[in-house]
Amino acid sequence: MTDHLPTTILRDEELRPGWRQTVGRGAVVVLFNALALWLLAAVMDGFVLDDVPSALIAGAVIGVLNATVWPALAFLVVPLSVLTLGIGAIVINAFVVGVALDLVPGVHVNDFWTAVVITVGVTIVTTLVSRVMAIDDDAWFDEHMAQRARRRRK
Repeated sequence: MTDHLPTTILRDEELRPGWRQTVGRGAVVVLFNALALWLLAAVMDGFVLDDVPSALIAGAVIGVLNATVWPALAFLVVPLSVLTLGIGAIVINAFVVGVALDLVPGVHVNDFWTAVVITVGVTIVTTLVSRVMAIDDDAWFDEHMAQRARRRRK
């Protein structure tokens, strides 16, 4: 008998979230991103959203960037993040978010430091929403199953 346990236990295909659940979760993330952006624009001088559709588009852009571009950049950013104790990742993310928001009509970001605050604010909201709604529950499920397997081994 071997004591080998896989590092990741993948969920069976029928237990994984379907496309409807994935789209629904994506819509929730976009709405909460838009709400976070709207609240930040209300309290910050250097950040303006002209209307609700601009906030929704900006929320969608940030959601898509976080889901697609950020994992690709993580390969390059992780070493920098380790050296700068996480500040490097925030700076790079702020740059990406600032450039992306400048391209969205009806969204105005005055300077880089405003983009940093926006990035931190949206990150906090996204993290809270993800935890409450188990948006990244595949990772939770994998970790939970690995913990159960480790407990059984003892």
